[in-house]
Amino acid sequence: MRTLTASFDETVSPVAWTSAGLHFAASQRTAQHLLHLDAATGTVTRVSQPDAAVMSGASLSADGRTVAMVRTGPAALPEVVVSGTDRWEPRALTRMSDQMTGLALGQREMIQWKSRDGETIEGVLIRPAGYDGRTRLPLLCVIRGGPTGVDRPVLPDARYYPVDLWVARGALVLKVNYRGSAGSGERYRRLNVRNLGVGDAWDVLSGVDHLVAKGWADPARVASMGWSQGGYISAFLTTSATRFAAVSVGAGISIWATYYYNTDTTPTSRPSRSTTWATTRRTTRRSTRRPRRCTT
Repeated sequence: MRTLTASFDETVSPVAWTSAGLHFAASQRTAQHLLHLDAATGTVTRVSQPDAAVMSGASLSADGRTVAMVRTGPAALPEVVVSGTDRWEPRALTRMSDQMTGLALGQREMIQWKSRDGETIEGVLIRPAGYDGRTRLPLLCVIRGGPTGVDRPVLPDARYYPVDLWVARGALVLKVNYRGSAGSGERYRRLNVRNLGVGDAWDVLSGVDHLVAKGWADPARVASMGWSQGGYISAFLTTSATRFAAVSVGAGISIWATYYYNTDTTPTSRPSRSTTWATTRRTTRRSTRRPRRCTT
């Protein structure tokens, strides 16, 4: 056995191994692409284009020369496309986006800002159709789960919250790809190790400050909501910030100790010496008998 993707700094999802070589899918920041791997040299080349494309569900022909994929974007519904793998010239096979004709949807764009420690953070900003930036709007921070997920500027956008309905009613929505997110390599993914709920809270707060400073967000009308890890971050923000007029916690962990003792996923959430564990460890130690030291 030998590792072929040691120099590729992201998680790989194998698609197929044909006479044309190995193909796999991987995130590239907020994009997602089909890539080709030369097993002899270890060289990785990207098949799908352009840089910001979001491609998924690849299915290759037997000879690996043709691929069908699902293409998504900020202004269109997912469409099935087919292309050659040697020359990327996608041809759409479906027309799902036709049903959106006449709808005034929010405008999705990627923005960047600096967090409290100087780290560059990226997020998806959804603005109401026709918004010119001259007035301040209420801001809703929608924080996804993870932490190793990624928010992309694509449609549809209603997995947990009806984002486009809120935007249509005059709100800005910010989705923060906080530290620990996928797509930006191992270093970025490890930035919240022993920093969970702290560094990622910085990333959300600095994103709010960035939009307030630009004159787009109304500082008196800011709310946060999240699911799973996003719920935990939202809960953490209630005790560490005063920016938010309202906070909603969806399926978030509020006490790590009880989560650890009552779940079957303890290997992924073992106690550490991080500051986020300090309080729960002191609290639970009073009521938990200390185990004997193992000497074998």
